[in-house]
Amino acid sequence: MLLRALSLRRLSFVLFTGDKNQFLTQLPSIQEKLVDTLRNVSTPIVQSEVYMCIRVLLCRLSAHNLTSFWPVILTEMVRVSSVVIAYAY
Repeated sequence: MLLRALSLRRLSFVLFTGDKNQFLTQLPSIQEKLVDTLRNVSTPIVQSEVYMCIRVLLCRLSAHNLTSFWPVILTEMVRVSSVVIAYAY
């Protein structure tokens, strides 16, 4: 799992250092891998790296290119919020 987290961190770094909208052609495969990782891996370090990668994508892609990401982002926000609320009570 540590190897997957490091790979996600490298991906985030590459996305962050590239030009704005540079990786549009790879966006569908990046999204597929991120969603697959969120669904199949439950370790906190990997999940935090997925969230970091999503944050980098939000910074480096223009708004109209992120329309396919909003369902994933909203679903994860609701899931994390429900976990936090359940943990608080």
